[in-house]
Order: sequence, then structure tokens, then C-alpha cells
Amino acid sequence: MMPPVLSSRTILDIPLTQLRGNRISIESSATPRRIRLIKCSALLDNNSLTIEEFIDFPSVPYSAISYVWKGNEPGPETQQETAVSGHFTVKGAEDGDPISIDVLRYACIAARDCYLDGMDHIWLDRVCIMQTNREDKSWQITQMFNVYKKAELAIILPGGIHHLVALNEETSWVHRGWTLQEALAPEEALVLHLWKWEQGIVGDPEDDDTSGIIQIVVPGYCALTTLENLVEACTLGSLQWAPEALREDEREWYTVPTKILGLKTSNLHAFLDALRVFDEDSNSARSAFRDYAIWKAALTRTSSRPVDMVFSIMGLFDVTLDPKAFRKDDRIGATIALAREILSKGRCASWIGISTRAPPCRQLSTFPEFPETTVVGKAFIRTADKMIDAATIVDEDTYMGSLRPIEGEMDEAGYLKCKRKICILTPADTANVLQDCAECQRIIEAPGSQQHLAAQTVDGKQWYFHENAYFEASSFPRIAAVALGPFATVNLSEEEDEIYKVMLVQEHAPEKFHIVSFFVLPNFDKFWGQRLTMGWRERTLNIGGPEGK
Repeated sequence: MMPPVLSSRTILDIPLTQLRGNRISIESSATPRRIRLIKCSALLDNNSLTIEEFIDFPSVPYSAISYVWKGNEPGPETQQETAVSGHFTVKGAEDGDPISIDVLRYACIAARDCYLDGMDHIWLDRVCIMQTNREDKSWQITQMFNVYKKAELAIILPGGIHHLVALNEETSWVHRGWTLQEALAPEEALVLHLWKWEQGIVGDPEDDDTSGIIQIVVPGYCALTTLENLVEACTLGSLQWAPEALREDEREWYTVPTKILGLKTSNLHAFLDALRVFDEDSNSARSAFRDYAIWKAALTRTSSRPVDMVFSIMGLFDVTLDPKAFRKDDRIGATIALAREILSKGRCASWIGISTRAPPCRQLSTFPEFPETTVVGKAFIRTADKMIDAATIVDEDTYMGSLRPIEGEMDEAGYLKCKRKICILTPADTANVLQDCAECQRIIEAPGSQQHLAAQTVDGKQWYFHENAYFEASSFPRIAAVALGPFATVNLSEEEDEIYKVMLVQEHAPEKFHIVSFFVLPNFDKFWGQRLTMGWRERTLNIGGPEGK
């Protein structure tokens, strides 16, 4: 008789008493290119850290942990509490925070004992990846989206793996690159945080509406709250909750100051949009809305390696790139590769216009300037004269989709070839007369008559629109308005104002254009949508550069 084929094997089993203050390594016992999980029952019942390695992708239910590599500094009280069980480190990952044995225990309790379909396994990248093995790390990057997508639950530790934080303590979790897919990919995402009160419900006291629960993990110490509830609370600055045990007619509501994921910044609106629409079919008519929200949420984040800002979101667009094909600082090359794959799948260039106030990227102008990468903290975008917090610069709007989205193809140099309705522009502060423009001729013949249609770009410059002029008849370098489409501004009162976004592009080489700025125009009575049908003509454009890859 043949021996049974095992689906998994134990590669590490160490008592917690031996773990404290030590450094572990799975290099000698693990096999590269395999998924590994921590067994919760071993840690909770037997006081041992047990790691199982699976030959194929695990079929057992598990929870995936989302955290920041370097989290908040613990206060004196927290240091005293976490010192009881101690910490340990992982070989090859010593630059990250030490792992608290207590925090690991709380995560296991949350996964096994607090979730409806209790799970006996958790995935934690620090422990489950061979940190000194390049082959395994590269392979794990390609599998990262699937690891979170197939998880029953994401347990989020906003303050890091060193200690838990309270709702009124701001963290960098929402600013870090990898945490976006870690929040969007799983079926459900819950935040594990300090909580000294009883189990409760989250809601709006004004209409007595409930939208979630606060589930106790360790009584008097920590609890789980739905990620979407906390993102919304952070946009408001506080969480409204009531004890679950009270009857509805006896319910008393309490307010807890909340900034664990940030405080009232535009990146939270973008993230909330992405959370709410991610599960929509990527091939549906609303896919442009979905992808637009993802790009906005991604722009406000940063990572220690520039290229990781592409690897950390590629799975959200159903794309897999080979990490070994790019240098760690080649964000431009990896972004072009991602964009080319997205467009080749028939999806649109939904990244255009996500931040009209940010300067366009000089090497890839259909994208805004990318934030600088950092090991810890927030994302900042460098402009000509200052650094801008990326969390404050994304547009607070949603894509409406009533105009055909920008589709096309991108070449290896990053030039997007697309068809779009355009209109010739000239600066309002110079006397430019176009010979084939009927409006120009009318103004010459009747100087006191109404001038050209004019509008101002977000950088404060005024431009004339020559709506009936022929683009081909204009001389180099040509400047044009390119219709992007209608958008709706976003606010928590759910009142929406329609705006119309238009790109301003300039020719820097024959038939090659780059984005210079944007018009963000009030679209009263569908004014700009109607103008497009009057004198704007469709033309093929190549938009990229201007400095090249």
C-alpha cells in the first residue's frame, strides 16, 4: 500500500517560552514557492508557534493579517503590557518591528473564536515567507493578491505587529502601498484595536440606524470593527456606537474620537469608494468607476521600494508581472507594463485625472507625479517649490461614465494612443488669430462682439477655445483641450455637483503630446457635454512623455 500523500507538513514548531527575545528562521526547513500558514490552535492551546507548509494552495480556511512593517511607537503603558509575553524577530526581516507574541495571540483568537466560521490558520508575511530567499520572495509577490483574495477574512493591525492601538491614535496603515489590496481583496476586512468597553453596534443616532458591530476579542482590552465603518468614522472624526445589550428603545449612543486610519483627508473618500465598489464585475459598464477609485486610493500611498507601488496593486487589475523583470527603483517601467496589460484586456485608462492638482509625471504624463517612497509614514509628492501630502491632493469625485472612457493602447515608451474629441486652444493673454477659425474672423470683423469661449485651468491660466478650427491646420507646437468626461463631486451629505474634466495637452514632438494641466469645469445644464457635440472633432492622439522613459 502506498503511503498517503500529505497536503501539508510542519516546518516549524517552537514553544513560546523559547520564542521570546529570539530570532526565528524557516530557511532550512521550508521549500521555496509554497504557501505557509500559522496554526492558531497550536499557539492558543499548546503555547507553540507552529508553521505548516502546503504543497498546493491551501484549501483550509484562513485569515490574512494586514499591518505596517514599521508601526507606531508604543507608549510606556503599552510597553509594560506587551513585555509580559515578549517579542521575537525573523531572520532577514530585522528592519521591521519585533513581533509581539501577545498581538499574534489576539489575532489567532480573532480568527478562530470570534469569526462566524472560525479559522484555525492565519497568514502573516513576516513569518510565512522565506525572508532571505530571493526565489521565494519573488514568487510570493506574484501570489500576494491570491493570498488575500482567498482568505476568509483580513485582520488589520493599523499600528503594526508590535502592539495594538486605540481608535484615537493615528497610524500610517492607510498610507502604505501593500495595504490597499490587503483591504480590497478579501471577502471581509476587520480592524483589531484596543477597546475597553463592552460589545456594541455602530450606527447613526439621529435615525437609530445600525451599520456594523464592535465584536469583543479580549474583554476589557481589544475588539474587532468593520474596516468600512472605521474609514467612514475617520472621515467624520468620530465613531458613534451603542452597547449591543440594550433594547432599541433603551439605546444610548456614545461618541469616540476616531483617527486610527487618518482624519478627514481626501484619501479616505477615495479609499471608501474603492471599498464599496471593488467587488463589482471588472468587465461591467461600471468597471471604469471601480478602477478610477482604485487608482485614486493607490496614489496616496507609498512603500520602501518604488517598484512595489506597482506590484502591490497589479492583482487588483487582474494583472501579474514578473518582479524579477524590474529593478527595485523602476516604478516608471513597471507602471508602463501594468498600464499596457490593463489596456490590452480592453479596460480603460482610468488613471487619467485622478489628481488634477498634482503636476503630471514628466516621464509618463497620463499619470500624476508619483509620491516619493519611504520606509515609514505618509506619501508626499514633490512639486517645484514644496512637498505636498498625497492624502490631500486626490480629487474628491466619482467617475460618472456618461462619456465613453479613454481606451486605446500604450507603447513601451509609455505613449497612450487613443481617439478623443479635441479642441484647439490658445492662451488668453496673447493675440493668437487662427486663419481657419470662424470665431477669430468674426472677432476681427466685429471687435466689440463676444469673444471666444474661455476657461481657466487648475493652475490659474486662462485659455481660449477655438471650437471650429482644424487641428491639422495649426502649426507646431499645438495645444489642445481633450475631453475626459463628467464627474460628480463627493461629500458626506451625499449631495453631488456635476463637473466636467478636460485635459490640456501640448505637442513636444511631431504628433506626440503630453498633459500640461486640467480644466475642472462646472457642468451646469450639461453645458460642456453639449459643446462636445457642436464643434469638437475626434482625432487620434499619442499622449506620454515629455521626457521619456
